[in-house]
Amino acid sequence: MTSTAEMTTAERVVPRLKPDKNNWAPRFGFAWSPKAEGGFMKTLLGSDATVIRGGYSIAYDPAFYNILLNISNSAPVSALISLGTGSLPSSGSPFPFPSLFGADIRARASSSGIVPLGALDPRLLTQSDVAPDFHSPYAQQYSLGFQRQINRHNVVEARYVGTHGVGLFQTVNRNPTFGNLFRGIPNQQIPFDNAAGFVTISFPAFPQFIPNGFVPASCTDVAGTPDNEGVCNNRLVAGRGRIGTRANTAQSRYDSLQTRYNGRFMKNALSFGASYTWSKTLDNASEIFADSEFSVNAQNPFNINSAERSLSSLNRKHALALNFIYDLPFKKDQHGFIGHLLGGWQINGTQILTSGRPYTPSQFENSSFLGANFSYLPDTAGEPLRPFIGNPNADPRRVAISQVDAAFMFGIPASSLTGFWSYNELNTTGNLVAVTPADVRFILNGPGAARLFGTPFGDVPRNYLKGPAINVLNASIFKSTKIGEKLKIQFRAEFFNVLNHPSPGYGDGSLAGASIPDIFIGDASFEGSQFADKRDMELNRRVIQFGLRLVF
Repeated sequence: MTSTAEMTTAERVVPRLKPDKNNWAPRFGFAWSPKAEGGFMKTLLGSDATVIRGGYSIAYDPAFYNILLNISNSAPVSALISLGTGSLPSSGSPFPFPSLFGADIRARASSSGIVPLGALDPRLLTQSDVAPDFHSPYAQQYSLGFQRQINRHNVVEARYVGTHGVGLFQTVNRNPTFGNLFRGIPNQQIPFDNAAGFVTISFPAFPQFIPNGFVPASCTDVAGTPDNEGVCNNRLVAGRGRIGTRANTAQSRYDSLQTRYNGRFMKNALSFGASYTWSKTLDNASEIFADSEFSVNAQNPFNINSAERSLSSLNRKHALALNFIYDLPFKKDQHGFIGHLLGGWQINGTQILTSGRPYTPSQFENSSFLGANFSYLPDTAGEPLRPFIGNPNADPRRVAISQVDAAFMFGIPASSLTGFWSYNELNTTGNLVAVTPADVRFILNGPGAARLFGTPFGDVPRNYLKGPAINVLNASIFKSTKIGEKLKIQFRAEFFNVLNHPSPGYGDGSLAGASIPDIFIGDASFEGSQFADKRDMELNRRVIQFGLRLVF
């Protein structure tokens, strides 16, 4: 319990963010059309037909409103307390909630004891803040390109485009729980298939992952108060709960070869375009806020940079786009009945073929099943542990669990302290099928696996797997019919995903965001939501729609 008098001014008011006033954003470029008098160079470059372009710029991105809103709505300046129906006053209560908001409702809630005003230390609640040097991130952008007009109707272009993101936003757990990492977990009993029915084992500490001088805090709970001072036990900062800090600690690198072709044929009746990009994006954080597909925090809160650097969740290595528009040349003037019937037709279409989006195999079992006593990093909501790789050539849907972890999590007696069970079989038949790491792609990261592999941090890098590719052909047919001098009626038939490829949602009405399969290895072979199996995704469908448009 604490009073506001015991809290500093900085802890009792919304923090003021210093304005970022030194953002210098230069930009320059050049365009050069080389002259060639004759010979090979004239054949290569043409006559006033080639342009070489390049440029460099620095661009800044200001902090968006959600970051600031999280701070003002977070402890210790604001306490978010969820009230269940059992906590609300009944209709006959002498302290019913009034119809007004503000000071009146706060006073009534306090007097009725629903809100423990003056009896709660908000510093023990989960907090969101920003780093002291929080500022606008920036991107260095650079390009060099070659464009060549082949004749009046054809042009090609190739260019290198790169971007280096500096000081990007990242969410960091600034007050992690690491007691088990520091001390290990001694003398734990697990069910075992022997005469005694159990065996006692100890899980080691891993001090090599803890920076020098970092010691878990020890906090004592104050009896009779509604809050729990012990929530800061084993954390880095004593007297504080979990602290999620928004910091400028992320970096990114994008490199690409971008090519383009455009041409006109058949007396300009047919236009065709194609573009292809080969690229790679690396970063150590792709987003500042978590969503249903991934968590944004580093697996190891003491190593948020090198251990997290990998392919970005935005990376799509190959991207091909084709398009065409064909105005049928028949009866364009639309004279007479036949002219109106045969004239004004247009056919067009687009083909999109793009590599699948990468995603990170994740898990929640280590904390959800074991609890803080058995998890090296119990803040699973903050540090999502990643599994271990068994056989990198095995089917990515095949998962194993160590027998020690199966004994802890499910009470399944182990027959070997170094053996593994098939997680797929446990989820489907419930049978105990022994496997080796060579039989599976992934191994669940639990205390038993950490004991065997010598680390509590899985060796699966971020965005290790790839979702299904986008392969979508869209097409349409337009028929414009003249009605008098200034009026046209246009019939439109539009076909989305003409070939009905089972691709992730892309512009055809399927669910937004359904671009990767189930990411949790604990769902291996789980019917209806199978890990890494695109057959359980809601993929797009063929859509046909018709319309009439009046043009005047």
